[in-house]
Amino acid sequence: MELSTRDQILVTLQRFPNSTVEELSRQLQLTRADVRYHINALLKAGQIIQMQRFSKDGHAARGRPAKSYQLSAESRPDILTHLSAILLDMIQSNADAEAYQDELARRLILAQAPSGAETHAIGRLNAAIQSINQYPYQARWEAHAGGPQVFFHNCPFAAIIRKHPELCQMDRQILQNLTGLPAHQTRKIDLDGPTVPACVFVLTQNR
Repeated sequence: MELSTRDQILVTLQRFPNSTVEELSRQLQLTRADVRYHINALLKAGQIIQMQRFSKDGHAARGRPAKSYQLSAESRPDILTHLSAILLDMIQSNADAEAYQDELARRLILAQAPSGAETHAIGRLNAAIQSINQYPYQARWEAHAGGPQVFFHNCPFAAIIRKHPELCQMDRQILQNLTGLPAHQTRKIDLDGPTVPACVFVLTQNR
């Protein structure tokens, strides 16, 4: 599959950081006007940042130096997924794995003391969804006869969830911490197709 022009620019900046429009134009065999058009779009999207060009002695160039560009922090390649998988393997091999998972859940999304409006179940649920959606869960809840159902329309751990399904239990623990209600998972999101569009958790209300 052929890369788009913008993806080609991102790949080139990964290989040659701090490149100018002229240098990108030569590398990609595009006109400078074309490169500037896509550079402006990438800047607006936050995928790249503009840098001040320095001379070889480390001083800023005199006059009006050519603008140069590099990948933003969000666009830089990393090994965070690999590091996370290693750390989770280490936790799972520990005798206190369950305690570590509970601590991860507690620290990942901190439970706040409920305000007066949140002392009832609906208030706690709304506050919980608001807290969870500070992270890319895309969560919502619905009322059902068997108890409230919480939907996570995105799995933030998709890159490693197959190897570490225990992260689903951490999500369940997060819900329990935030709502004060027992939770169990009834469905898992289908990451390979549209069959199941969300993870579903059922909360058991105190009677």
